[in-house]
Amino acid sequence: MLEFLIFGGFWFWLIVSIDLLILIISAFNDAHGLTWIFGIILIFVLFVSGIISWSWVVANPLLFLVCVGIYIFVGIVWSIKEWYDYCLQEAKSNYRWVNTHVEDGSYAPEISQHWDDVTTWIVYFPIFMLAWVLTEPIKKIAKQFSFIYNFVSKKVSDKVRKDLQKNGTKN
Repeated sequence: MLEFLIFGGFWFWLIVSIDLLILIISAFNDAHGLTWIFGIILIFVLFVSGIISWSWVVANPLLFLVCVGIYIFVGIVWSIKEWYDYCLQEAKSNYRWVNTHVEDGSYAPEISQHWDDVTTWIVYFPIFMLAWVLTEPIKKIAKQFSFIYNFVSKKVSDKVRKDLQKNGTKN
């Protein structure tokens, strides 16, 4: 059965490619409906490939429920981490330094307005975890070269300022 996944035919890879394209588009557009379509297509592919079968589910209902429970539990733990990161980002963007003290522009996100995000984090936690594992080391490496990015920013800013001054345009 696993051979279908590894050595899947044209139609399998076409479905998987379309499914991943839907996931990428939904991630960029923050379209939660598309992520559910991704999940439905993924489950369809897993059943068609034989990796998951109804006969196995019927023969092992308790094991199936335990696996689903573990999956949901890990997803909930992951969603708490994501919610913490989101709240931290929001808090940092809403507090600002004024002279020598922090001005309180506090804002605590309301969970009731973010259930789509939370359920998406729970359901698709393996994809989010993989992205996190792959991007975090790259971010750390890229930060080591921040001086280059800062140099480019300064050069572009200086060039624009000089061009505006040369043309007599005020900003």
